Amino acid sequence: MFISLNKLGKILSTKLDIEKTSKALTMAGLEVEDIVHYDFKNIDEKIVVAKIISIDRHPDADKLTVCKVDNGKESLQIVCGADNLNVDDMVPLAMIGTKLNKSDNHPEGLKIKEAKIRGAQSFGMLCSLGELGVNNSLSDGIFILPSELKIGSKLCDNSELEDYVMDVSITPNRGDCLSFYGIARELSAILKLPFSDKLLNVDDKQYKLAEKISELSVDIGSEDAIRYSLIKIENIAIGESPFWIKDLLSKLNTNSINNVVDLSNLFMFLTGHPIHIFDFDEIDGNVIRISNDVDTAFKTLDGNVRDPKGHLTIADAKGPIALAGIIGGERASVANKTKNVLLECASFNPSTVRSSSKSLNISTESSYRFERRVSEYLVRNALIFAAELVVSICGGKIIKEYIDTNPTLEDSRVIELDLNKVSQTLGLQLHDEEVAPILASLSIERLPDKNVARFRPPSYRFDLVNDYDLIEEVARIVGLDSIPATFPKIPLREKILNPSPDLRDISSKAREVFSLEGFSEAINYSFTDDEIAFPGLNKLAIMNPHSQDAKFLRTSLIPSLLKSAVYNLNRNSEIFKFFEIGNVFIKDGSSHRQQMEIGVVSSHESSNPLWKKSKEDFFDLKNSLLKLFAGLRLDIRKITFDPHLSADYSNILHPGKSSMIYFQDSLVGYIGDLHPEVSGQYGIEKGLVLASIFVDQIAKLEKSVTTMHPFGTFPFIQRDLSIIIDKNVQSQQVIEVITSLTSPIIKDTFVFDLFHDPKLGDSKKSLSLSVVFGANDRTLQDGEVSSILDKVIVNLKKEVAAEIRE
Repeated sequence: MFISLNKLGKILSTKLDIEKTSKALTMAGLEVEDIVHYDFKNIDEKIVVAKIISIDRHPDADKLTVCKVDNGKESLQIVCGADNLNVDDMVPLAMIGTKLNKSDNHPEGLKIKEAKIRGAQSFGMLCSLGELGVNNSLSDGIFILPSELKIGSKLCDNSELEDYVMDVSITPNRGDCLSFYGIARELSAILKLPFSDKLLNVDDKQYKLAEKISELSVDIGSEDAIRYSLIKIENIAIGESPFWIKDLLSKLNTNSINNVVDLSNLFMFLTGHPIHIFDFDEIDGNVIRISNDVDTAFKTLDGNVRDPKGHLTIADAKGPIALAGIIGGERASVANKTKNVLLECASFNPSTVRSSSKSLNISTESSYRFERRVSEYLVRNALIFAAELVVSICGGKIIKEYIDTNPTLEDSRVIELDLNKVSQTLGLQLHDEEVAPILASLSIERLPDKNVARFRPPSYRFDLVNDYDLIEEVARIVGLDSIPATFPKIPLREKILNPSPDLRDISSKAREVFSLEGFSEAINYSFTDDEIAFPGLNKLAIMNPHSQDAKFLRTSLIPSLLKSAVYNLNRNSEIFKFFEIGNVFIKDGSSHRQQMEIGVVSSHESSNPLWKKSKEDFFDLKNSLLKLFAGLRLDIRKITFDPHLSADYSNILHPGKSSMIYFQDSLVGYIGDLHPEVSGQYGIEKGLVLASIFVDQIAKLEKSVTTMHPFGTFPFIQRDLSIIIDKNVQSQQVIEVITSLTSPIIKDTFVFDLFHDPKLGDSKKSLSLSVVFGANDRTLQDGEVSSILDKVIVNLKKEVAAEIRE
């Protein structure tokens, strides 16, 4: 919505500042997206205001005229090619020596010189807005100036020509702001400026409601025509619009047609209520009918032939004359010969107008407003105001009888508001007596009632429905920036009571962790074949599969990932790390269940020159899974890896190189190398490591409470141990023995090497691990670290029969 600051200031009887105005509108929820400055200050001082004395035809050129102009000092002859000039017009005259700004017509600028044009002397140049270099699309003709400007004055000194045009973004629920008066209402309340809404205060006592006008009546044949009114104006004078109308419309991106059409557009921009003006003498018959059953094609004002079938149409005896709320027809449009007009003002069903506009691919300023609901309660006032506006500019006589198809329509909306609720909701200290004046500034009237505060919203504010809407209005006018910043009064809990599993958080964390670990996400279909990797699981068959490769719903993500691995290996791409997150479907007796899993397959050549390995192994993937569990706030001390496989997984995992994953007693997944037999079935010659995590099961587990600790500023001490233990003792048991020692200076412990050698014995293995010591308040002494390390060694010897390697 384009808004002229000058016009807005005249409506509010105030000189407005562009920065203050744009900020006020934006803070009130009407964002100012762009501002265009119409500035004459930078044009050459030799361009002056001149008056045309006479206009004669050029003796040797049909398209040129020879004008005599008065520049306040002398009369000059100017040769001009424009056809929009009349005697006594005020025009910008570029005197000899003027340097014009760069423009489309003169990209390098133009210096005015005395010239002879087709044999006629010319002592200057009359300028268009384009030649003046001003942002305006009024016309390509000479810029006609206001008649009140002083002859001979410098155009750059006439500050009244300066203007700002704001492009205001209006939300769909605020159709009442699609007008100058709507924006003025908002500014009046925000900036506390006086404003009198003329649309609501017309003198209609002299006008009489009638069923017919000059034997013409209205027939409503559709419920989509909520209210329809007509009034007739006789002996109107069609002509060119005054400068101020053409100038304003051009800034609103609207072309000037003639004074009557221009006024219909001006009225719409002023009030937000579209009107349409017909040539009364072109209407056939005595009845105007509004219905959805007209099927005669007709030419609209944009020059296209439209089929109105199924759309709300206004028609006379001969056929359609307008698409209701969208665009008028060419046959009954106002032309230069028009003498008598019929002015229409109406309210139509917004959904119907929106549907027709979209279906017919027509979007107009009128349809844009009707789609957002034009108030049906203001139709009569708008009709009379529009008629008087037209007569004030175009002359003519208003027939004092008018047609109104729904004259008794009244707005009965009332909203109750607990005034104490306003301060409680907004966090502002507002007294009860402060709320009503704020709402009154927006024409929200408080009804007389001592027991409860009841308010009547204005008939153009259809977005006000309940008490929270009124509270929002108070916040907008007081200013959202005046609401103090406060912390929410929400108690912090260790966990939400009775939570439902949120699998999205787990999926999101898994994507984050695996991506950081160098994995690529794969996405496969949920349909699969026989799943040779899982022959023992109950598969859910599809009744009508679209192919033999999609006979079942998948019971695991691993088979599809193995096919992805085969695809890459067959193309000499032996370095890959895949993960997939998706649902699997498992048959359970006569029913079936769906659950989410995370599948992982990896065959990755290590790029670390200090730790060369042939491929990604069990321990690398185990480390990635532990990072995932830690990211999901699971206590990894409660996670165990059991090498005893269940029957469902013993056929796909390599015995001795795999394990089931438990969180306490809950099975949450499995990890291991791919079974050699499965590798052969898939044609995989390279070793792969795989894992699967049961997301639904993890979602049910108790999460640890995240606590924050300050970073230590004192150095850590790391001591390494190598121990010989029984090969059946898991490294997790060793770590638990160390961490069970209640010492505040033990910060971390981890395994960094596993070693098998016949010299150690067939039943033994060597484990190397590090213990990290540290304190937040001091630098540790070597003696106290050695003392704790001695206790660690004693416990290891006692609990896991460890031997210390020298």
